[in-house]
Amino acid sequence: MVQDPKEALHPSMPERALRSLDPDYVLPATEMGVVLAKVTRESVDAAVVPRPSRLLTLENEITMNRETGYPPGRGRLGDMSGFTCPDCNGTLVEMEPTRFRCRVGHAWTADALLDAQTSAWERALWAAVRTLDEKVSLGRRMATFARERGSDRLSQRYERDVEEAESAAGVLRRYLTAGLVKEQPEAIG
Repeated sequence: MVQDPKEALHPSMPERALRSLDPDYVLPATEMGVVLAKVTRESVDAAVVPRPSRLLTLENEITMNRETGYPPGRGRLGDMSGFTCPDCNGTLVEMEPTRFRCRVGHAWTADALLDAQTSAWERALWAAVRTLDEKVSLGRRMATFARERGSDRLSQRYERDVEEAESAAGVLRRYLTAGLVKEQPEAIG
């Protein structure tokens, strides 16, 4: 059962489900409860119900807090993916080509993982810009202080560091504000 995308607040969610599934029902949200009530009262012949997939069985075991056999290397969950969990930085296991889990239990689809990685590198780039801006500010102070003490060579060294940091911050800022990235986060941390 999938909500009718034409009446959904976020149509992309049911549209994605419709691309991935062949649902029995595509309904407005207001009609789903009635249909669910009817469907849950129907009798089902257990002999014709397909066995659950390996992935569904594992997800159920994880949900029920049973042992999932998570050894290093190849375990019951799958191979190590080489990716890290955006939530805990643990190694992700590839349960199937588009499903990942970490040791702690965070679960990711490939799309969600890609979105989380994009957000993480955007935050990292903005943090780099902020750090470079602070380096410029501190470098200018130190250059002025060195000049006031009569240390022109040290002042020149600080000024070169300032120019380098300004240049790097400018490159990052131009990239980040060129519309390639959503927007600067309010808080970076």
